[in-house]
Amino acid sequence: METREFTSGDLLTAARLAWSIRKMHAAVRGLLIAWGIYVVFTYAALATGAARGEGFVSLFRNFEFFPFLPVQYAGVLSLAVWIVGIIAAVCTALLAAVSVSAVAVEDLRGNLMFQTVEAIRFARKQRSTVLAVMGALALLSLLFVAGCAVAALVGRIPVFGELALAVAALPLFFWALAGAAVILVFLFGFVTVPAIIAWTGEDALETLLQAFSLVWSRPVKFLLLQIAARIITAISMLLLGLLCFGALLLILFTAAPIAGFKLNELFTIALYRIPGLMDSELALRVIYFLCTSLGTPCIVDTTTVSTTVQTAGWILGVSSLLALAWIASYGFSVFYSAQVIIYRVLTPGKGGESAARSNDGTAKGSAAQEKTEPSSDAGRAVS
Repeated sequence: METREFTSGDLLTAARLAWSIRKMHAAVRGLLIAWGIYVVFTYAALATGAARGEGFVSLFRNFEFFPFLPVQYAGVLSLAVWIVGIIAAVCTALLAAVSVSAVAVEDLRGNLMFQTVEAIRFARKQRSTVLAVMGALALLSLLFVAGCAVAALVGRIPVFGELALAVAALPLFFWALAGAAVILVFLFGFVTVPAIIAWTGEDALETLLQAFSLVWSRPVKFLLLQIAARIITAISMLLLGLLCFGALLLILFTAAPIAGFKLNELFTIALYRIPGLMDSELALRVIYFLCTSLGTPCIVDTTTVSTTVQTAGWILGVSSLLALAWIASYGFSVFYSAQVIIYRVLTPGKGGESAARSNDGTAKGSAAQEKTEPSSDAGRAVS
């Protein structure tokens, strides 16, 4: 199925394209799995590092749902475990981006029956391509960095080093220039590779070549479109966040006079589950203003609350975090839907063919059927 050609103005439709249960389901599922992988590996890193004697309960009280590895806890083994967890979480998020991009591509082709399960299956089928492309870009980037480091080490050799570094200064400059180009492709690969794979379904080598072409064929337009995509994503998330905030105010304004002081305690416990919120002076001022002007729940002392209230507050806090994850999934969906459009704007004519989305090659078969239909019509006309 061929799709129309896209222009830069079509990028404005990314927010509407992303507002889809299928895309947001794929996004929130992938983000939660990535977050879970990060949390597990981070607590494992803390347990194998200097904090191994503190116990999981003590560590969870300090870090809760958003742990990190402080410098004082970092050892060689714990740092290695933490880095592995970050890489695994990023790879999982990339596969979620492929799923979202695949649904966006099929929507643009008019295939509104394409389901989230099919997109996830397609992403799993393409995981070797994603890992190979990003791994190759990472290794190329490290190669150029290592070349500059080797040149610096050669320059430390007495007598010979200074002369060698001076003679190699100009080649080293062009080497570093090429390295900077590769590093930019690697960094942009986190946003462009899922769209390329979703449109084309090509192998790792072709995807790698298209990643370079997409960034450097028209770099100024590419950069401007990337800036526009980020602005559209930020505005979309802000609007959804304001709508959700209004819904929260409606609930609190209605429930506060009825629930009484217990709601203040639940509200306070839930707010502390959101990292950094209670450390923000602006957030505290907003909460105080809403409490005094609208009568919404306020922050109270919760050191003497019962276990039931404490548990209920935690459940309310986790529900708030899930609502924030839902808002983040929409932003994730908007951003990668925009990348799908950017790919077609910068590479008109590519990706219009039907890519195989299923393991049995149904799309290829339908394309072949479309090719054979004109000949059968011609045969009927002759007869």
